[in-house]
Amino acid sequence: MELILQFSQFYSVSPTFLVTGQEHFTSGMTVSLAEIDLIKKYHALSERGKEAVDLILDQPEASVVFVLGKKDANPSHK
Repeated sequence: MELILQFSQFYSVSPTFLVTGQEHFTSGMTVSLAEIDLIKKYHALSERGKEAVDLILDQPEASVVFVLGKKDANPSHK
């Protein structure tokens, strides 16, 4: 148990995270390793990159246009 505590302090994570791979917050939210990895990637983005991600998350219909391009996102456009 002492080793787990030392690792958790060294990596700045909770002992629960080391054992389960998920972080539990007082709000009741649980965050997985994959989600933490996404957060790290988001933090590494430029402001323009963050704006693009925010647009996709805030406007799901815009994500189709962003990913496929305007021409491909509109099936009636030929």
